[in-house]
Amino acid sequence: MKIIKRQLKILIENFLTEGDDWLADDEDDLNLEPNLKDKVKKAFDLAKNKVISELKSSNTINQNISQEIIVNAIEIINKTHLHTTDVINIKFKGTKALAFHASYGDESGKNREVLHYNKIPEGVDVPESILSSMTNDPLNNPLIIVFSLYAQKASKTALSALLLHEIGHIKNSVIKALSDKSGTGPESNFNVDQVKAALRKDLVKGNKQQIAEYIIFHDKPARIGDSKAEKALVLRLAMYYQGLYEDPADDLGVEELAVRLSALKRNIGALEDFKSGKRDYQYFSKKYNTDVADIMLFVDEGTTLEAINKIVKLNKQFSKSVTV
Repeated sequence: MKIIKRQLKILIENFLTEGDDWLADDEDDLNLEPNLKDKVKKAFDLAKNKVISELKSSNTINQNISQEIIVNAIEIINKTHLHTTDVINIKFKGTKALAFHASYGDESGKNREVLHYNKIPEGVDVPESILSSMTNDPLNNPLIIVFSLYAQKASKTALSALLLHEIGHIKNSVIKALSDKSGTGPESNFNVDQVKAALRKDLVKGNKQQIAEYIIFHDKPARIGDSKAEKALVLRLAMYYQGLYEDPADDLGVEELAVRLSALKRNIGALEDFKSGKRDYQYFSKKYNTDVADIMLFVDEGTTLEAINKIVKLNKQFSKSVTV
């Protein structure tokens, strides 16, 4: 098989930056995928169609979302740009993908930061045509960037879970933008009460270090190990959990937990396993996916699927029409 320069570059970087998330010892091979972008595009289309299907079957009464918002949200999600980047940069080390969507501006004309970045960082090689579309009409041009360095070694299942996660961010952001525009809310507390209702309450008073320490060393039965990578993961998730209880709640924390709860909605067997006594992170990661495993560290023992299904719930009744 001929190895082109781009693929060789990915191989070298994979070797130099090998970590738990990207390469395992039994995956050190030269089985390159010549159609990597096609692999990503197929996973993207499947994930996008899954999220759209979920929106179409939404319980509009339970979630307090109008049918018009659902239709408009689907229209925007269908316009999402996908860019697979070969860029290798230390500042993106460990990053698998990024999602971007600018909400409608507020009354002062400012766009609200919804996701991790409110503008595309330099160095990810996004085509000028996409950048131009996002600049001229940010609402109708969401973007997901997938890093080839991760996608090259990701299984189809892992790649699908990743893109469901990122499109979940787009979905939540679009609904928030449309609800702001229509006058239905949700203002600063979008999903806050719904996420809190599904998660454990015994960690509320701790800071992120205390929360992480309790989960790793004191939870019985044990949920996760204490390796360096596991500690870093739990600390990051603890930051999201702590942000949920800040006043006002931190958008990033709420959003990251909400997207992981959406993964739990798609894997109802995981909640059944949890209620039967399963707690081990690796069990949920291998049987389901990492989003499910992440949220299982924080799910309340009494939570129900009905409570989880209320994620993405507006706070006021629909009052006026919106146009995309």
